[in-house]
Amino acid sequence: MRIQKHCYPDACNTTRGLKIQPAAVPDFQNLSAVLATLKVAYHTYSLKEEREFHIVFRGVSKELPIREVKEDLFAQDLPVRSVRRITNRAGKPLDLILIPSNIAIAQSQP
Repeated sequence: MRIQKHCYPDACNTTRGLKIQPAAVPDFQNLSAVLATLKVAYHTYSLKEEREFHIVFRGVSKELPIREVKEDLFAQDLPVRSVRRITNRAGKPLDLILIPSNIAIAQSQP
């Protein structure tokens, strides 16, 4: 792999190391790939496009099975990985449903 010299105007030295903030997502991905190839220790935060977010539905009847909620969401072509009922500390179901999703998937939907 040929590594080209890049100029990062926002790069600065800190007491903990070098801090680089790429301007665009492709720059971030390229820099991460180069650092991984060089086996350099580094830390990154996840991109907004890759972050997971959660949706909570309130007022969903406790008698309504989770399976039906999931089937209904799939029928509407919504990006759903899983559906679960939120319980209180005693383990009793509440009228809340938790649906983890992914922003990148959600944004790709029309």
